[in-house]
Amino acid sequence: MRLFILSIFLLILTISCNRIPTLDSNTPEPDQKNLQGSLKIAGAYALAPFIQSCADSFRLANPYAVFRVTATGHDSAMISLESGDIDLAMISRKLGPKEEHDFFAIAVAKTGIVMIFNSKNPVRNEILSHGLTINDLQNAFSGEDVLFWDKFIKRGKNKPVNVYIRKEQSGAAEVLADFLFMDPNDFRGIPVSGENEMIAAIQKDSLGLGFCNINDAFDLKSKERLAFLEFLPLDLNMNGTIEDREQICTNLDDFQNSICHNTYPVKLSRNLYLVAKNKPSDTLTLSFMEFVLTTGQKFILPMGYSEISESLLNYNRFLLD
Repeated sequence: MRLFILSIFLLILTISCNRIPTLDSNTPEPDQKNLQGSLKIAGAYALAPFIQSCADSFRLANPYAVFRVTATGHDSAMISLESGDIDLAMISRKLGPKEEHDFFAIAVAKTGIVMIFNSKNPVRNEILSHGLTINDLQNAFSGEDVLFWDKFIKRGKNKPVNVYIRKEQSGAAEVLADFLFMDPNDFRGIPVSGENEMIAAIQKDSLGLGFCNINDAFDLKSKERLAFLEFLPLDLNMNGTIEDREQICTNLDDFQNSICHNTYPVKLSRNLYLVAKNKPSDTLTLSFMEFVLTTGQKFILPMGYSEISESLLNYNRFLLD
Protein backbone atom coordinates (compact mmCIF):
# COMPACT_ATOMS: atom_id res chain seq x y z
CA MET A 1 0.00 0.00 0.00
CA ARG A 2 2.83 2.41 0.91
CA LEU A 3 4.50 1.67 -2.43
CA PHE A 4 1.25 2.48 -4.21
CA ILE A 5 0.92 5.82 -2.38
CA LEU A 6 4.54 6.63 -3.19
CA SER A 7 3.96 6.00 -6.88
CA ILE A 8 0.92 8.30 -6.85
CA PHE A 9 3.02 11.09 -5.35
CA LEU A 10 5.68 10.63 -8.00
CA LEU A 11 3.11 10.81 -10.78
CA ILE A 12 1.64 14.10 -9.59
CA LEU A 13 4.92 16.02 -9.25
CA THR A 14 4.42 19.13 -11.35
CA ILE A 15 6.24 22.37 -12.10
CA SER A 16 3.49 24.44 -10.52
CA CYS A 17 4.48 26.82 -7.73
CA ASN A 18 3.90 26.12 -4.10
CA ARG A 19 0.75 27.93 -3.08
CA ILE A 20 1.30 27.94 0.68
CA PRO A 21 0.64 31.51 1.84
CA THR A 22 3.55 33.48 3.21
CA LEU A 23 3.19 33.69 6.99
CA ASP A 24 3.55 36.93 8.87
CA SER A 25 5.45 37.50 12.11
CA ASN A 26 2.33 36.88 14.20
CA THR A 27 1.87 33.36 12.91
CA PRO A 28 2.18 31.02 15.91
CA GLU A 29 4.90 28.41 15.83
CA PRO A 30 3.73 24.78 15.71
CA ASP A 31 3.28 23.09 19.06
CA GLN A 32 6.62 21.59 20.07
CA LYS A 33 7.78 19.53 23.04
CA ASN A 34 10.61 21.81 24.15
CA LEU A 35 13.10 19.56 22.39
CA GLN A 36 16.68 19.29 23.55
CA GLY A 37 19.89 18.27 21.83
CA SER A 38 22.19 19.63 19.16
CA LEU A 39 22.37 19.52 15.37
CA LYS A 40 25.45 20.21 13.27
CA ILE A 41 24.52 21.35 9.77
CA ALA A 42 27.03 22.26 7.07
CA GLY A 43 27.14 22.68 3.32
CA ALA A 44 26.09 24.95 0.49
CA TYR A 45 26.53 28.70 0.79
CA ALA A 46 23.31 29.03 -1.22
CA LEU A 47 21.17 27.30 1.40
CA ALA A 48 22.89 28.34 4.64
CA PRO A 49 20.99 31.64 5.20
CA PHE A 50 17.61 29.92 4.87
CA ILE A 51 18.53 27.04 7.17
CA GLN A 52 20.00 29.45 9.72
CA SER A 53 16.72 31.41 9.77
CA CYS A 54 14.78 28.17 10.23
CA ALA A 55 17.09 27.15 13.10
CA ASP A 56 16.69 30.54 14.83
CA SER A 57 12.91 30.35 14.50
CA PHE A 58 12.79 26.72 15.65
CA ARG A 59 14.70 27.63 18.82
CA LEU A 60 12.02 30.16 19.83
CA ALA A 61 9.84 27.19 20.76
CA ASN A 62 12.77 24.95 21.70
CA PRO A 63 15.36 27.08 23.54
CA TYR A 64 17.33 24.04 24.66
CA ALA A 65 17.97 22.90 21.09
CA VAL A 66 21.42 23.92 19.84
CA PHE A 67 22.23 24.44 16.15
CA ARG A 68 25.54 24.99 14.40
CA VAL A 69 25.01 26.00 10.77
CA THR A 70 28.18 26.38 8.71
CA ALA A 71 28.62 27.26 5.03
CA THR A 72 31.44 25.09 3.67
CA GLY A 73 30.51 23.99 0.16
CA HIS A 74 28.48 20.88 -0.53
CA ASP A 75 31.15 18.30 -1.42
CA SER A 76 33.04 18.71 1.85
CA ALA A 77 29.69 18.58 3.66
CA MET A 78 28.82 15.23 2.08
CA ILE A 79 32.16 13.85 3.25
CA SER A 80 31.48 15.14 6.76
CA LEU A 81 27.99 13.64 6.66
CA GLU A 82 29.36 10.27 5.61
CA SER A 83 31.88 10.29 8.46
CA GLY A 84 29.28 11.36 11.02
CA ASP A 85 30.92 14.71 11.77
CA ILE A 86 27.67 16.53 10.96
CA ASP A 87 24.01 15.59 11.24
CA LEU A 88 22.65 17.27 8.10
CA ALA A 89 24.22 18.49 4.87
CA MET A 90 22.95 21.45 2.84
CA ILE A 91 23.25 20.57 -0.84
CA SER A 92 22.69 22.94 -3.74
CA ARG A 93 22.68 20.37 -6.50
CA LYS A 94 20.77 17.22 -7.34
CA LEU A 95 22.21 14.11 -5.75
CA GLY A 96 23.80 11.55 -8.02
CA PRO A 97 22.32 8.05 -8.40
CA LYS A 98 24.65 6.52 -5.80
CA GLU A 99 24.03 9.39 -3.38
CA GLU A 100 20.28 9.01 -3.79
CA HIS A 101 20.66 5.38 -2.81
CA ASP A 102 23.01 5.99 0.11
CA PHE A 103 21.48 9.12 1.66
CA PHE A 104 18.09 10.56 2.59
CA ALA A 105 17.33 13.91 0.93
CA ILE A 106 14.42 16.34 0.82
CA ALA A 107 14.10 19.44 -1.37
CA VAL A 108 13.37 22.51 0.75
CA ALA A 109 13.74 25.52 -1.58
CA LYS A 110 14.61 26.55 -5.12
CA THR A 111 16.93 29.14 -6.57
CA GLY A 112 18.58 30.12 -9.82
CA ILE A 113 21.87 31.60 -10.88
CA VAL A 114 22.52 34.69 -12.91
CA MET A 115 25.60 35.96 -14.74
CA ILE A 116 26.76 39.28 -13.31
CA PHE A 117 29.08 42.11 -14.32
CA ASN A 118 29.94 45.56 -12.99
CA SER A 119 27.50 48.39 -13.74
CA LYS A 120 30.52 50.65 -14.44
CA ASN A 121 31.75 48.42 -17.25
CA PRO A 122 32.95 50.80 -20.02
CA VAL A 123 30.73 49.11 -22.62
CA ARG A 124 27.75 48.43 -20.34
CA ASN A 125 25.07 49.65 -22.77
CA GLU A 126 26.46 47.60 -25.63
CA ILE A 127 26.59 44.48 -23.43
CA LEU A 128 22.95 44.92 -22.42
CA SER A 129 21.95 45.39 -26.05
CA HIS A 130 23.85 42.44 -27.52
CA GLY A 131 24.56 40.02 -24.66
CA LEU A 132 26.89 37.05 -24.84
CA THR A 133 26.31 33.71 -26.52
CA ILE A 134 26.89 30.30 -24.97
CA ASN A 135 29.96 30.00 -27.19
CA ASP A 136 31.32 33.30 -25.80
CA LEU A 137 30.86 32.03 -22.26
CA GLN A 138 32.44 28.67 -23.06
CA ASN A 139 35.52 30.48 -24.34
CA ALA A 140 35.58 32.81 -21.34
CA PHE A 141 35.23 30.12 -18.65
CA SER A 142 37.50 27.57 -20.32
CA GLY A 143 40.32 30.07 -20.75
CA GLU A 144 40.94 28.72 -24.25
CA ASP A 145 40.46 32.13 -25.85
CA VAL A 146 40.75 35.52 -24.20
CA LEU A 147 37.42 37.31 -24.41
CA PHE A 148 37.48 41.10 -24.73
CA TRP A 149 34.68 43.45 -23.72
CA ASP A 150 35.65 45.63 -26.70
CA LYS A 151 34.09 43.08 -29.08
CA PHE A 152 30.87 45.03 -28.58
CA ILE A 153 32.19 48.28 -30.04
CA LYS A 154 34.84 46.95 -32.44
CA ARG A 155 37.24 49.76 -31.63
CA GLY A 156 39.51 51.11 -28.91
CA LYS A 157 41.98 49.26 -26.70
CA ASN A 158 41.22 45.67 -25.88
CA LYS A 159 39.80 45.31 -22.38
CA PRO A 160 39.90 41.64 -21.32
CA VAL A 161 37.04 40.00 -19.50
CA ASN A 162 38.22 39.12 -15.99
CA VAL A 163 36.44 35.86 -15.24
CA TYR A 164 35.71 34.94 -11.62
CA ILE A 165 35.03 31.35 -10.62
CA ARG A 166 34.28 29.55 -7.35
CA LYS A 167 37.28 28.19 -5.46
CA GLU A 168 35.26 25.47 -3.76
CA GLN A 169 32.83 23.00 -5.31
CA SER A 170 29.45 24.71 -5.57
CA GLY A 171 26.00 23.99 -6.90
CA ALA A 172 26.01 27.33 -8.74
CA ALA A 173 29.19 26.38 -10.61
CA GLU A 174 27.79 22.96 -11.48
CA VAL A 175 24.55 24.48 -12.79
CA LEU A 176 26.45 26.97 -14.95
CA ALA A 177 28.82 24.28 -16.21
CA ASP A 178 25.89 22.07 -17.19
CA PHE A 179 24.27 24.99 -18.99
CA LEU A 180 27.52 25.58 -20.91
CA PHE A 181 28.04 21.86 -21.64
CA MET A 182 31.23 21.94 -19.58
CA ASP A 183 32.70 20.33 -16.51
CA PRO A 184 33.09 22.75 -13.56
CA ASN A 185 36.60 21.35 -13.04
CA ASP A 186 37.49 22.83 -16.43
CA PHE A 187 36.58 26.38 -15.37
CA ARG A 188 39.50 28.78 -15.46
CA GLY A 189 39.51 32.20 -13.83
CA ILE A 190 40.13 34.12 -10.64
CA PRO A 191 39.01 31.91 -7.72
CA VAL A 192 36.82 33.27 -4.91
CA SER A 193 35.05 31.56 -2.01
CA GLY A 194 31.29 31.81 -1.62
CA GLU A 195 28.69 34.22 -2.88
CA ASN A 196 29.81 37.23 -0.85
CA GLU A 197 33.36 37.13 -2.18
CA MET A 198 32.09 36.69 -5.73
CA ILE A 199 29.84 39.73 -5.52
CA ALA A 200 32.51 41.82 -3.77
CA ALA A 201 35.00 40.93 -6.51
CA ILE A 202 32.63 42.01 -9.27
CA GLN A 203 31.83 45.23 -7.39
CA LYS A 204 35.55 46.14 -7.35
CA ASP A 205 36.35 45.11 -10.93
CA SER A 206 34.75 47.08 -13.74
CA LEU A 207 35.91 44.40 -16.21
CA GLY A 208 34.77 41.44 -14.09
CA LEU A 209 32.36 38.68 -15.08
CA GLY A 210 30.96 36.19 -12.58
CA PHE A 211 27.86 34.35 -11.44
CA CYS A 212 25.83 34.06 -8.25
CA ASN A 213 22.53 32.90 -6.82
CA ILE A 214 19.70 35.32 -7.48
CA ASN A 215 18.87 35.91 -3.82
CA ASP A 216 22.40 37.29 -3.35
CA ALA A 217 22.08 39.66 -6.31
CA PHE A 218 19.13 41.64 -4.92
CA ASP A 219 18.48 44.07 -2.12
CA LEU A 220 15.90 42.04 -0.20
CA LYS A 221 14.22 45.15 1.21
CA SER A 222 13.72 47.07 -2.03
CA LYS A 223 13.58 43.86 -4.10
CA GLU A 224 15.68 45.58 -6.73
CA ARG A 225 18.96 44.41 -8.21
CA LEU A 226 22.05 45.57 -6.31
CA ALA A 227 22.96 48.95 -7.76
CA PHE A 228 26.56 48.07 -8.65
CA LEU A 229 25.59 44.90 -10.54
CA GLU A 230 24.22 44.27 -13.99
CA PHE A 231 22.73 40.98 -15.11
CA LEU A 232 24.36 39.63 -18.25
CA PRO A 233 21.71 38.90 -20.88
CA LEU A 234 22.18 35.71 -22.87
CA ASP A 235 21.89 35.83 -26.65
CA LEU A 236 20.31 32.40 -26.84
CA ASN A 237 19.41 32.52 -30.53
CA MET A 238 22.79 34.09 -31.43
CA ASN A 239 21.34 36.85 -33.58
CA GLY A 240 23.47 39.57 -31.97
CA THR A 241 20.50 41.31 -30.33
CA ILE A 242 18.83 40.82 -26.95
CA GLU A 243 15.12 40.41 -27.61
CA ASP A 244 12.28 40.86 -25.13
CA ARG A 245 12.14 37.15 -24.26
CA GLU A 246 15.88 37.22 -23.51
CA GLN A 247 15.64 40.13 -21.07
CA ILE A 248 16.37 39.32 -17.42
CA CYS A 249 14.09 40.58 -14.65
CA THR A 250 15.61 43.21 -12.37
CA ASN A 251 12.84 43.00 -9.76
CA LEU A 252 13.05 40.12 -7.30
CA ASP A 253 9.34 39.26 -7.36
CA ASP A 254 9.41 39.05 -11.15
CA PHE A 255 12.58 36.97 -11.10
CA GLN A 256 11.15 34.54 -8.54
CA ASN A 257 8.06 34.14 -10.71
CA SER A 258 10.16 33.58 -13.83
CA ILE A 259 11.96 30.71 -12.09
CA CYS A 260 8.75 29.34 -10.62
CA HIS A 261 6.99 29.31 -14.00
CA ASN A 262 10.08 28.22 -15.96
CA THR A 263 10.22 31.31 -18.17
CA TYR A 264 13.83 31.72 -16.98
CA PRO A 265 16.10 29.05 -18.53
CA VAL A 266 15.31 25.86 -16.63
CA LYS A 267 18.93 24.70 -16.68
CA LEU A 268 19.95 27.80 -14.72
CA SER A 269 17.77 26.94 -11.72
CA ARG A 270 17.81 24.06 -9.26
CA ASN A 271 16.33 22.71 -6.04
CA LEU A 272 18.20 22.98 -2.75
CA TYR A 273 18.29 19.99 -0.39
CA LEU A 274 18.72 18.95 3.23
CA VAL A 275 20.44 15.58 3.35
CA ALA A 276 20.76 13.07 6.20
CA LYS A 277 22.82 9.89 6.28
CA ASN A 278 19.66 7.87 6.82
CA LYS A 279 16.00 8.71 7.28
CA PRO A 280 15.97 10.57 10.63
CA SER A 281 14.73 8.59 13.60
CA ASP A 282 15.64 10.96 16.44
CA THR A 283 12.95 13.43 17.41
CA LEU A 284 15.04 16.61 17.11
CA THR A 285 16.27 15.99 13.55
CA LEU A 286 12.89 14.77 12.36
CA SER A 287 11.07 17.71 13.96
CA PHE A 288 13.48 20.25 12.50
CA MET A 289 13.20 18.85 8.96
CA GLU A 290 9.41 18.89 9.27
CA PHE A 291 9.64 22.48 10.52
CA VAL A 292 11.67 23.51 7.45
CA LEU A 293 8.93 22.10 5.21
CA THR A 294 6.10 23.80 7.11
CA THR A 295 6.61 26.94 9.21
CA GLY A 296 10.07 27.49 7.74
CA GLN A 297 8.58 28.05 4.30
CA LYS A 298 7.56 31.55 5.42
CA PHE A 299 11.20 32.59 4.90
CA ILE A 300 11.40 31.43 1.27
CA LEU A 301 10.12 34.48 -0.61
CA PRO A 302 11.35 37.21 1.78
CA MET A 303 14.87 35.75 1.63
CA GLY A 304 14.91 35.74 -2.16
CA TYR A 305 14.44 32.04 -2.82
CA SER A 306 11.78 30.57 -5.07
CA GLU A 307 9.18 28.08 -3.92
CA ILE A 308 9.33 24.41 -4.79
CA SER A 309 6.17 22.94 -6.22
CA GLU A 310 3.34 22.17 -3.84
CA SER A 311 3.29 18.53 -4.93
CA LEU A 312 7.04 18.16 -4.25
CA LEU A 313 6.61 19.83 -0.87
CA ASN A 314 3.83 17.39 0.04
CA TYR A 315 5.89 14.45 -1.24
CA ASN A 316 8.81 15.45 0.99
CA ARG A 317 6.49 15.63 4.01
CA PHE A 318 5.26 12.16 3.10
CA LEU A 319 8.86 10.87 3.10
CA LEU A 320 9.29 12.10 6.67
CA ASP A 321 6.17 10.31 7.96
